[in-house]
Amino acid sequence: MRSARAKLIPVAALFTGAMLTLNACGVDAHDEAEQAKTAASPAEAAPVSDSQADGAKKKGKFDTGEYKTDYKDLNARSGNSFKRIIESSVMSNYLVLPSELDPRFTISSVAAPMANVKQFDENMHNLAQDPVEWVLKGTQPTGIFDGMETDFLGGYFYEAASPENAKNSTFEYEDGFYGGAETAVIRVGKPEQARQVVNALMERNNSKATGELETSYLQNTPDLKKFLRIPSDDGLKDGYVIAVHGEYILMAMVSTNEPMDQFLKTYNNYADAFLAKEPALISEAPVERTVYGYGTSHKLEPVDPDGVLSLTVPLLDEQFQAGASLQRLGERGTIGYAKNADEARQLMENEGMLPSSAERATFVQRYESENFAARDFKRNSLEIENPADPLASGSYEEPQGVPNTVCGEKNLTTMSILTCIQQYGPYVATGKRVVKDKDGNLEGARKELSQLMAAQYELFENAKEAGAFEEETN
Repeated sequence: MRSARAKLIPVAALFTGAMLTLNACGVDAHDEAEQAKTAASPAEAAPVSDSQADGAKKKGKFDTGEYKTDYKDLNARSGNSFKRIIESSVMSNYLVLPSELDPRFTISSVAAPMANVKQFDENMHNLAQDPVEWVLKGTQPTGIFDGMETDFLGGYFYEAASPENAKNSTFEYEDGFYGGAETAVIRVGKPEQARQVVNALMERNNSKATGELETSYLQNTPDLKKFLRIPSDDGLKDGYVIAVHGEYILMAMVSTNEPMDQFLKTYNNYADAFLAKEPALISEAPVERTVYGYGTSHKLEPVDPDGVLSLTVPLLDEQFQAGASLQRLGERGTIGYAKNADEARQLMENEGMLPSSAERATFVQRYESENFAARDFKRNSLEIENPADPLASGSYEEPQGVPNTVCGEKNLTTMSILTCIQQYGPYVATGKRVVKDKDGNLEGARKELSQLMAAQYELFENAKEAGAFEEETN
């Protein structure tokens, strides 16, 4: 899993979605797509990218760049080509959220599928690299993730922080609580492979330990590893639990700046809650049986059961090949993706937000009705136009005048984040762009984001014309 020290210290990175209900997972996807220099291997990138699909782009009145705007029902696609994406999306709804284990961790920073090796490496790099490839491929580690065999079946990863983190710039406990937490699930072909992978994870973990961190095991059996990483300066302390449950590898981590006695209580409560909830939860996941007979279903779920993924703007080839996110989410995934888990639950209970969302080049959230979508769009628009966050510069005019679209800007020390939201019928779509430094091409990024939001609008129009959600928009 990710290094707590690398992850928790940059406070701004945890709040890159502060202008919106939705968090910055989309930022990560677009930024990685634009920055990555090495494409995923053909073995990892199983589906054909959307921009390679057949069908002429329907012409509209806006500049949509290279983005496709013609509506395609993804359920017509072959399920097998989307297998890891489907299975990872299913697992997102059967992976307990950090906020369910400790209510202090409500600020979501990552909700990410691990449907290919690149995504696995990005989220698990602190504990695993070469050994996992070696275990599953039966070859010596090469130092480069160049693909995995079919026995790597995907996974999912959540990361969250405490809202108190924003008030503590020193990370000292005297200045307030500071902490973060993660949960993850990985699925392989059979329990024997899961144990091999855990052993490889621990081997890698031990080989990467440094003098700054002392690793101490609380439990170390073939199916359960519980251990702590305590820094010599008694600063941020990390506690991990890794368990084998059937063909699944279940992982959780909590990191805080609490004194040792309080941290141990936090860790034990977090680990115990995870082990009490997650094995039973993941056992219910409707995943396809492996070639070894493990799993609950004889067939894959549909690619897009609620139709929301088909309404997101398709990824460009370079974004797709660079491992940008492609996922559909149920209740847990939608809450885990949201900026604030508590707010998302309240929106579901009282404001018509449905447990139904999806992400490709844009993120689309579905609501019970057009009225509910319009209300949430208005709330978010007001927050963009009059931001409480001192780092946010407020709104800027959408360059092309795309209907029902509001855009805002947030300037951090090393980057600027542009965010646009758009409401159409019972849906609210979000698009983001990141400009890496102050000398970056901000106007160019605004143009690219405008093309994306224009493509989203035209896709909605084409979907409505095709009858994809005609009843909902009347």
